[in-house]
Amino acid sequence: MLIKDDPNIYFSDFGQDVYFQDKVKKGILNMPDEILAGDMIISSDYVLHVITNDFKDVNLGDFLLIDLNNEKINFEVRSKRMEDDGLISLITLSKT
Repeated sequence: MLIKDDPNIYFSDFGQDVYFQDKVKKGILNMPDEILAGDMIISSDYVLHVITNDFKDVNLGDFLLIDLNNEKINFEVRSKRMEDDGLISLITLSKT
């Protein structure tokens, strides 16, 4: 998805607060459920969409605190990759 407008507008409207290294930035957390093992196990896949420049210091193994439904929840970074033109990145997370 190529975004020609200012992505901060989109993230300020739809994003959650993400705390990292005493800074607060915006990210959009998706938590789709995945059914595994023949409908026996349900697992959540946590993916955070962010503006790449806002999270350039985030690395594998770092912890992000995300404000989700008025509760701050800790997540560990599993991977980070840029999407399309590099303006937006996807950070895969594990709930801790």
